[in-house]
Amino acid sequence: MLDFGDRGLRETLAALAGAGLATAGAGLDAAEAGRPAAVPLPDGGRLPVFCCGTASSGIPSHWVATATRPGINLLPSLFPAAADALIARVRAGRVPA
Repeated sequence: MLDFGDRGLRETLAALAGAGLATAGAGLDAAEAGRPAAVPLPDGGRLPVFCCGTASSGIPSHWVATATRPGINLLPSLFPAAADALIARVRAGRVPA
């Protein structure tokens, strides 16, 4: 994702947005990286798609998005508390329709 640094990530995100493609799991800051992509469904609804990675999948700590740095949405651990926090974020992202 960040093999070409912040500049490469910014260019990739801009290209995807320019093509009308939704993104999830990476962003210009932690809030954007943690935001789900809204995928339109044929019935007019939307499917929120959340994405995150873990250190065990090869994501180095310096690729993690922060409040002031672009990067990846990193799940901090594989312990139940981290899973519970992710589930809470998914539930908070639910909206009618």
